[in-house]
Amino acid sequence: MLKRPLTRTEKVLLVVVLLAGGIFLYARYLYDPLSRQYEQSRTRLQQLRQEVATAQPPISGPLQKRVEELRQELRQKERERDTAAQALKVQQVSELTRTVTEINALATVCQLELREMSLKADIKGKPDAPAAKPQEAFNWKEYHMVVWGRAANMADFVRSLTQRRYLVYMESLEAKPEKQDDPRLQARLIIRF
Repeated sequence: MLKRPLTRTEKVLLVVVLLAGGIFLYARYLYDPLSRQYEQSRTRLQQLRQEVATAQPPISGPLQKRVEELRQELRQKERERDTAAQALKVQQVSELTRTVTEINALATVCQLELREMSLKADIKGKPDAPAAKPQEAFNWKEYHMVVWGRAANMADFVRSLTQRRYLVYMESLEAKPEKQDDPRLQARLIIRF
């Protein structure tokens, strides 16, 4: 086997495969079992409620006790599901904040002034995305940025974006001088990650 550094394409493919594998493992081994248990408990509770509604007055307390046990189990499953969903959302927001901070620091290192950065869209992926547009298969956060500085620094910034630990899809880059004789450019970037 040849020992050579991975190309940029190979790195991107590796990141995409690892990301897809992580999402699959999360859905398969954490989310799906909790969801199934929740649905089973809910269905069982509805069946017991129907039995209680159609039954004669309870002869003894065991049936009522069983219904209460199932209610508590259902509440516990709902809390577990909500906790897992909330933990995932907190993790995503935390990762997004770190990424935005990293982009801002990167612009500063490249001697660029970050004049504007705003979240414009939260794009949901399509499971039936065409092969010609693989970017449509992923969930993206779309940021619009305006950076200002010299062209060489701008090129370093864009090059550095491609070497980050997260997947960046740059939709457009528009650079123009702010003043006619000024060597500095103002660039508008649309970045999705």
